[in-house]
Amino acid sequence: VGPRRVIKRVKDVGDGTVRVTYTPEKAGIYTLHVRVHGEPIAVSPWSVTVSHAAASNIKSRVSGDGLSLAEAGNLGQVQFVLFDEFENPVVKGGDKVKAELIGPDELACSVIDHSNGTYTITYTS
Repeated sequence: VGPRRVIKRVKDVGDGTVRVTYTPEKAGIYTLHVRVHGEPIAVSPWSVTVSHAAASNIKSRVSGDGLSLAEAGNLGQVQFVLFDEFENPVVKGGDKVKAELIGPDELACSVIDHSNGTYTITYTS
């Protein structure tokens, strides 16, 4: 039970034990229930916290006026928000985000890591 149903596999190891594997794709808190003949075992259930996966360059999003319009001599700005491949927001900083603005002149960009998966990219045009 959790934010989304997960794909699970149950394999009889052959020595009286079974191996259960699961692959959650949605970050959140799940409840893991283990049952034998339909009845929960003594220590079941468990709470399992699933965090986001690594940031995805394909699923991450960028927005802001600085994407399409800037006035010479003024600061341009865009916001960059990281998501993993399953579209879970990345909630920590530290990823290597780099920006370049290339045109008639090459302009330096600054990247500010807000330590929560969001970044501000600024440049002076």
